[in-house]
Amino acid sequence: MAFRFYRRFRIAPGIRINLAKRSSSVTFGRRGLHLTLGSRGARVGAGLPGSGLSAYHTFNATRSHAATASTARSGSGAGLWLLLIVLLLVLIAYLSR
Repeated sequence: MAFRFYRRFRIAPGIRINLAKRSSSVTFGRRGLHLTLGSRGARVGAGLPGSGLSAYHTFNATRSHAATASTARSGSGAGLWLLLIVLLLVLIAYLSR
C-alpha cells in the first residue's frame, strides 16, 4: 500500500505554500488564475470558476539530460525568465484589484 502526503497552507490572501512528500511549491493567485513556482518548474493555470473548464501550462519542467543540454545550448532560458516575470506582474496587478 502506498501512502501519499500533501498539505497546503494559506500564508496571505492569494499566497499558498504546498507541501508534498517529494516536492514543495508556492502558489500566487486566486480562483481562475494562478502561478505555481516549485521544485518541478513553474506552472500557470487559468479557468472559469464553477464551470469545470481550465487550462494549465508548465514551464521548465524536469526533462531528460539530453533535452536539458540542448535547451541550455539554445539560450532560451532568458526568455523563460522574462515570461515568468511578466506573468508574475500580471498576477500582482490582478490581485490588487
